[in-house]
Amino acid sequence: MRLFLVLPHLLLFLSVFSLTRTQTSAPSTYAATTPAVTQTTAPPTPTPPQTKAPTTPLTTTTSPKTPTITPPRTTVTTSPTSPLPAPQIFYPFGSAAGDSINPAADDGGSSVIPLLSPFLYFGRTYQQIYVNNNGDLTFSQNLEQYVPYVFPGNGSQDIIAGLWTDLDNRERGVVSYNQYTNGSVLTRATQDINNYFPYLTFTASWVFVATWDKVAYYPVTDTKTSFQMVLISDSSNSFVLMNYGDIAVAGQQVEAGYDTINSTNYFVIPGSNNGISISNLQNSSNVSDPGRWVFRVDGGPETNRENVVGLQADLVSFLDLTESANMQIVLQQIKQELVKKGLPSNINLELRKIKKINP
Repeated sequence: MRLFLVLPHLLLFLSVFSLTRTQTSAPSTYAATTPAVTQTTAPPTPTPPQTKAPTTPLTTTTSPKTPTITPPRTTVTTSPTSPLPAPQIFYPFGSAAGDSINPAADDGGSSVIPLLSPFLYFGRTYQQIYVNNNGDLTFSQNLEQYVPYVFPGNGSQDIIAGLWTDLDNRERGVVSYNQYTNGSVLTRATQDINNYFPYLTFTASWVFVATWDKVAYYPVTDTKTSFQMVLISDSSNSFVLMNYGDIAVAGQQVEAGYDTINSTNYFVIPGSNNGISISNLQNSSNVSDPGRWVFRVDGGPETNRENVVGLQADLVSFLDLTESANMQIVLQQIKQELVKKGLPSNINLELRKIKKINP
């Protein structure tokens, strides 16, 4: 399949090669549809992190962690703000929903959480999960690291990062989680996935909801940031919803998206790794619902169709495609569109610059 893309700054040539079903390489990455609000281009140089007591080394290895000894902290305040209530896109959370509450601990998190149903994540099936206070979910072990690495990290564990940064629920806010196998939450999840992926016939059998409600950044203790990650499955298809509410300006390194072992699949929400502009997350989306990002994360359906022909499209983007990271974002969005149209998931997309066009 040959697809010509006309975009500001560049004329691009896209070649799509369908692979056979017997291919043994890792499944392709699936982001969802084109963002309703497109973010900025290349990420700036990250702001150096605050000085903290020794915690987990900034690697993705599984070596034993050194216990944290937290020194007395100096309270830093900013101008007071009026936080928004949890938006309608949020799933039920908190004490009213019967959530389990994470301990208030700097760089802490939940103990291992057995899953009521296995979760398929890019070819790996997990029976457990960790909800880490610093804004991410991991499967094989907890993660105390408070300065995120940049995706793709080529690391040794799978991670889903709603807003991975230096959060502190000791000073303010609640981190909680719950999982469901029946009831209205499953009904809502089923409706959401069928709305975003209309070419699938999907019925949710399990939902996991993790919520960071008005949690402060370290060491700015009067900031309030709210977001939520929702994992949805029918045992063979897996999805992640990232819901964003009132997001305070961080001024520190942040990462939002997902990454996998050796980064065979990864995605960065555009602009989320820019600490000074992440407040825009509550207005951005890739499914036309402000504040919500949706991803398919099982690896895509098997199909007998091994060739794709006759697809043409004009794609307009405000991303600067001189940046390789932005090219990857566009490719991932195209892949997700192919899956939604019922086309093969086992394809490689190649985006090549062929001519410079003056804006």
